[in-house]
Amino acid sequence: MIGKQIFEMAIDLINERSETGVIIDSDVKEYKNKTPTLLTIGQYELSRIADIYNTISYDAEISFNVNKLEDQLSIDDTAAVALLTPYLASQLIMDSDTDIAGFYNDKYEELKREFRQNKPAKEEPIKDMYGGI
Repeated sequence: MIGKQIFEMAIDLINERSETGVIIDSDVKEYKNKTPTLLTIGQYELSRIADIYNTISYDAEISFNVNKLEDQLSIDDTAAVALLTPYLASQLIMDSDTDIAGFYNDKYEELKREFRQNKPAKEEPIKDMYGGI
């Protein structure tokens, strides 16, 4: 998933898509400029709870940096859509509508808790520390 997809979903959440169904660049220019930085911050935060390390070797260098909207996101698609979208919406609208920003931030925190709780535990063998009988 690329940053632009999350950006467009967040724009829909904060009602910045025009009546004709298009995103007018001049209306969302400030949002577009902020989005790469916000996606970078969001990915770093979510990397601790998202399921990215199950598919990537710990030796692999993982970059959560987003420099432009066309950059590929590092966290999995489920976490990106479910968690980054309300996070981004809350951050983008924060200066102009604190009520909507608060609503989406609360939604983000709620989904983050759910995501953490629903993540299955990993099985690990139990090491016998006492040597057995």
